[in-house]
Amino acid sequence: MSEPNKPQRKRRSDTDPAYEVGYGKPPKATQFKPGQSGNPRGRPQRDKSLRGLIEDELDRKIVVKDGGYPVSMTKREVIVRRLVDQACQGDARALRAMREVLRETNPALAAPQTGQSVPLDQTDRDILAAYVAHISAGTPQPNDEAGNPGDGLREGAPAAGDVSPAIAMLH
Repeated sequence: MSEPNKPQRKRRSDTDPAYEVGYGKPPKATQFKPGQSGNPRGRPQRDKSLRGLIEDELDRKIVVKDGGYPVSMTKREVIVRRLVDQACQGDARALRAMREVLRETNPALAAPQTGQSVPLDQTDRDILAAYVAHISAGTPQPNDEAGNPGDGLREGAPAAGDVSPAIAMLH
């Protein structure tokens, strides 16, 4: 039953006096009952949806060179860096994509939709009133930063008689 060099272990069992408690042999009272598991729900299954697969792939780490040095980052971080870099270089598609991502992730950053008005404070109203008066009078613009005299009309500015957009903003 036991080797002569090993110390005798205590036998504890209510039903079987021959059962020896030891390594890998817990007492009968603390063992799982037949049909009972230590993990009744089992291991949770992985999300097999397309969204879950994409999320898993975006969270995978890769090694890229940043400033000539290898850096470990997630694919999600690489995509964001490239998108921001392209937007900074003036890529219109990257700017639109970045604006959409910002709107989706932070609704507070979203610009007011067309038709919604933003309340103007008194300073804004004074500036707009001075601009309307200036345009209505048809006075030429002062010199610009380069010292060129103004001609009264700037590119994209309404004609002297067309002040309806500015007046509409006042109300």
